[in-house]
Amino acid sequence: EEPLEPCPFCGHPIPQTQLDCPQCKNNIPYCIATGQHMLKEDWSECPSCHFPALYSEFHSFLEGSEECPMCSEAVKPSDLKKMHVSDMSAYTSDHQPDQ
Repeated sequence: EEPLEPCPFCGHPIPQTQLDCPQCKNNIPYCIATGQHMLKEDWSECPSCHFPALYSEFHSFLEGSEECPMCSEAVKPSDLKKMHVSDMSAYTSDHQPDQ
C-alpha cells in the first residue's frame, strides 16, 4: 500500500502520488524529481524553471545529476532553497478549486 502524506492545502492524508485531494478538492502540484504531490514543509523549486520540487528529494537527485529533470539547466544542490509557506502562494493560489 502506498504511504500517505498530508495534502499541502488542508492536511488530509492522501497517497503520495495522488494529485488531487478528495477532502478540499484542490489539484496538488507535483514534484519534478519524484512525481509525488508536494508537501508544505518540504517545498522548493528549480531556480531556473521554477517548477516545484520536494526539497529533500530534489537535493538528493541533484547530488547525482546536477541537471533539472524538467528544464535540463545546470542546478547544484547548493542552489536549492527550502521555501517558506508564505513563498508558496504563487503555487497554492493557482490551484484553488472554483467556488
